[in-house]
Order: sequence, then C-alpha cells, then structure tokens
Amino acid sequence: MRKAREALAGYLGAQPENLVYVTNATYGVNLVAQALGKTMLAEGDEILATDQEYGACKRAWIQYAVNKGVKFVEAKIPIPSPPLAELVDIIWSKVTPKTMILFISHLTSPTAIRLPVEELIARARKAGIVSFIDGAHVAGHFDLNLETLGADLYTGNCHKWMCTPKGTAFLWASDAFKEKMTPLVVSWGSWIKTQGDGFFIDENEMLGTKDYSPQLSMPFCV
Repeated sequence: MRKAREALAGYLGAQPENLVYVTNATYGVNLVAQALGKTMLAEGDEILATDQEYGACKRAWIQYAVNKGVKFVEAKIPIPSPPLAELVDIIWSKVTPKTMILFISHLTSPTAIRLPVEELIARARKAGIVSFIDGAHVAGHFDLNLETLGADLYTGNCHKWMCTPKGTAFLWASDAFKEKMTPLVVSWGSWIKTQGDGFFIDENEMLGTKDYSPQLSMPFCV
C-alpha cells in the first residue's frame, strides 16, 4: 500500500505521507466533513460552496455540520459560465466574517465548469478560511500538483479519467490538517500502527476486511 501511495503521490505532485486512499471522493468529503464538524465548526459558522456542488457531498455537510447549526451558503453560478475573474468575484461575494470553510469543486460535476480554485484558495488563505477542494473529475483530466495548488484539503477520484478500478480515490491533507482527520470507520489503525505511517494513514486507510486490490493497481496505472 505504501508503494501504491508513492506511485499516486508522484502523479499528483504530493508527498506520500499527505495522501491516503479512500473509496471515492464522496467518502473523502464525508471524512473531512465529520472531522471538521467535530473540531472547528460551531453553531452560526458558515461553509461557502456553489450551487454546482455534487449532491451527495452537500448531504455530507448537512449530516455533519448543518444539523448542528452551521449554515451551508451557496454562490449561484450563471449559465453560461462567465469569465474566470467574474466567477471569483461571484463566489467571494458570499464570504462573511462567519465563513470558516470554502468547499468548492475544481471541475463541477453537473456542468463541467473549471472553477478558479487557485485564486479562491489564495484569498481563503489570507482570510484565514479553510479551503477544501472536491476534485472528483480532475485526476487524469488535466495536470494537478497538490503541493503547489495550496489548498488545505483536496479529494479526488482515480477511477474516472485515470481509468483505474472503481474504489480508487484519494484524500490529500496539508500538514496542518492531517492529525484532524479522524476516521469515519474505526478499526485497529494507529492503535497497533497498522502500517506505521502515522495517524492519518493508519486510521483512514487500513480498515480491516476490505478489498485493497484497486489501490494496489495504482503503480501500473500512472
């Protein structure tokens, strides 16, 4: 699994220790939503997204954050899509002093709009807002370098444009957020140091009886 993670990390411009395999991008969003819902979100806080986010991912935020009084704010994206600079302003206009998380797609699922995540991530960093990018349709579709992109958290699928087996997806977390990513499913994990690769990987990647063959195919796919 470590070798498979190293192969994917090289393809995505990431360090292997910041990357963990998950079932799909929706699972990655659920993992982050429950972790941040427990550790940093409180009643009255806001999550900023767009009206183009994947429905299952919005449901995850409802489950772990909105149900405890957090507001899910959606910036409406005009169709046809306006120029990138205008998109930045449309989305950023919804930021308030209560905005804690920026959650947006890199490439939207329903309309295939490539959102200006680079500029939005930079603005979020300056404002002290956590940036979490849903890149479900990005890996293999266009070049991606997670280290230089600068987001706090990023999740994506490999079974789409990389043509890997289903069940091959990833969650990337910056150093500041790795230890916050508590698992959705509790197994032995870091208790017995399943892999010995640290809390983030041990807890979230090694979930007992499951089929790891999709992830193990990665060195042959990149």
